[in-house]
Parts: sequence; C-alpha cells; structure tokens
Amino acid sequence: MNFAWHELERQVRVEGTVEKISEKDSDSYFEVRPAKSKLGVWASPKSQVIPDIAYLEAVDERI
Repeated sequence: MNFAWHELERQVRVEGTVEKISEKDSDSYFEVRPAKSKLGVWASPKSQVIPDIAYLEAVDERI
C-alpha cells in the first residue's frame, strides 16, 4: 500500500499481511487511545462504502 505525502514530496510504502482482530481486542485498544483520537473516530465516517470516484472527489473539494 502506498500513501502519497504531497507536502513533503514523499510516499510512505507499507508492506505485509493484514488480519482482522477480535471485537474484544479492538474495543480494548480503543479504550486506551487519547480522548481527542477517540473523538476523531466518532466524527469520521469510517467503515462506510465509498460508492465511486465522484464521491471521493466531492469530499476532496470540501477539505
């Protein structure tokens, strides 16, 4: 997976395998995160289906 970091004219490359963890482990991890980090998760539309590229472009225009 590559992430573009335009401001620094760099890319971040991540390699490896991914596996889903249990709900219990996920909840335990969430509880130890800082309060502001938790707020960001609640305010962000994570785990939602992205219907198409037009949706992403509209989001990008709002930022």
